[in-house]
Amino acid sequence: MWDEYGELIKSDVADIKNVGGPAAGMITAAKFLEHFIDYPYMHFDIAGTAFVHAEDSYRGKGGTGFGVRLISEFLKNKI
Repeated sequence: MWDEYGELIKSDVADIKNVGGPAAGMITAAKFLEHFIDYPYMHFDIAGTAFVHAEDSYRGKGGTGFGVRLISEFLKNKI
């Protein structure tokens, strides 16, 4: 993770803040998580695609479960 993105989560009142601003949101979210772990990880920014307001193709209305099949297939192929 690039150190420059750490500047976006600096806070005047806390150790770090969990919102980095309007730009690079998913990167600053990952940078925030980096403070709490000491091993390799992946951050999937799925908030924008995780919910639909009407039925769409094979997806029903509501939560989509976006990324679940992707992660499942990835793990099946790694094991």
